[in-house]
Amino acid sequence: MPQLNDPKPPLLAPMSPQANRFLGFFGVAAGAILLGFTFFAPSLQGGAGEGWAEVPAKLISAEAVTEEVEEPWGNGTRTRTEHQVMAEIAYDFAGKTYNSGIRVSGFRSEADAASHADSLRAKDPFACYVNPDDPAQARLQPGGSPLTYVYLSGGIIVLAYGLVLLLSNRTLQQHAGVEE
Repeated sequence: MPQLNDPKPPLLAPMSPQANRFLGFFGVAAGAILLGFTFFAPSLQGGAGEGWAEVPAKLISAEAVTEEVEEPWGNGTRTRTEHQVMAEIAYDFAGKTYNSGIRVSGFRSEADAASHADSLRAKDPFACYVNPDDPAQARLQPGGSPLTYVYLSGGIIVLAYGLVLLLSNRTLQQHAGVEE
């Protein structure tokens, strides 16, 4: 039967220096790979990465739209409200005129979406980014999808964890007087 004054066992058992070193190197390598992937992800996902041309565009129409979107949630589905701006733009690329429909989402309210549509009208003409391999693809802003930010933040966290393990392993060995 446990006594009242018994110390609690540690939540995680201490790791051996070899395990610390292995996990540290693994963390640094995995973090570096994720950070490297951050720079290549936009082009792999079809985002406006390296090589997308910046061209002037003219606004044909811009409208704030609110729609109810049904999405999987647990064992069923849920409905959420999504506020977007649906815009149609025209631009010239390689001697040909293109019309492209663009959806900008992520607004908190219909008023925010309407404000963004108004700002597009005020900036007309403005810059858009065109995929030279498929000039019908255009974006209003350079950059990749939100997944790019997942790679970036995940890479930073995993890299930091690996460095902490490596540095703590070295510090423990120095305090113990152990030389590698």
